Amino acid sequence: MRRRATLTDDLAKSAPRAKVPIVPPRIERGQTIGICAPAGPVKPEKLKAGLARLGDAFRLHLAPSLTAPRESGVPSYLAASDDTRVAELNAMLAAPDVRAIVLARGGYGLMRILPRLDASLLRRDPKPIVGFSDATALLAWAHANGVRGIHGPMIAQLADLPDGDVGALIAMLTDPLARARFEVTAHGSGVHRGPLIAGNLTLASMLVGTTSSAPRRVTPNGMPSFCSSPPISCMTWSVRPDGLGTATRSSSTRWT
Repeated sequence: MRRRATLTDDLAKSAPRAKVPIVPPRIERGQTIGICAPAGPVKPEKLKAGLARLGDAFRLHLAPSLTAPRESGVPSYLAASDDTRVAELNAMLAAPDVRAIVLARGGYGLMRILPRLDASLLRRDPKPIVGFSDATALLAWAHANGVRGIHGPMIAQLADLPDGDVGALIAMLTDPLARARFEVTAHGSGVHRGPLIAGNLTLASMLVGTTSSAPRRVTPNGMPSFCSSPPISCMTWSVRPDGLGTATRSSSTRWT
């Protein structure tokens, strides 16, 4: 399935959920985007090839752990220690010259660090965050703090995507008139109307009951959602009572 660019209780004490999250300002070509891996590790060849697909559209600021020797004692499924990943992501949020953040890869690990992210940095200087899969947790965290993100491809996928999909990501970041692009395979019947929320169904389920839970109840009957994580059947029940609509699988390029 192709991905296209198109978005714990500790968080609630400092960041009440915004009713209408903003779309952060588009960035200009030539400005700096930050690349970090707050979840799983990315292979060096995938990182290099993905960065090359962005061409000269942006200046690139890489988190140090992406190219540094691997820390000892860090599980193989994490890009770096929790402390390092928190520090690097907070640094990207705080850096005034970093105008957008594109994740290098998904995998696993963002749920571990959400409570330690500084939401005040994002609220003070809203910037787009791009990712999917495990990044659903980060996109939901940003949405809960009043800033919409982009559910779209990460650096590790860019080398395998056609030019049009890479161009869609660049356009979504830079062009205020860029239209969301998505393909949907729906499961179920009926007509659902409302804002569309893209995300990984497994992560959406895990976030239920936290202050970073997936956006919900925007309309009287909740809202339709795009979900990208099989198996659908074993996860739908735990999400739908919280307001999400019929489960779907999709590939999307959109703000969320």
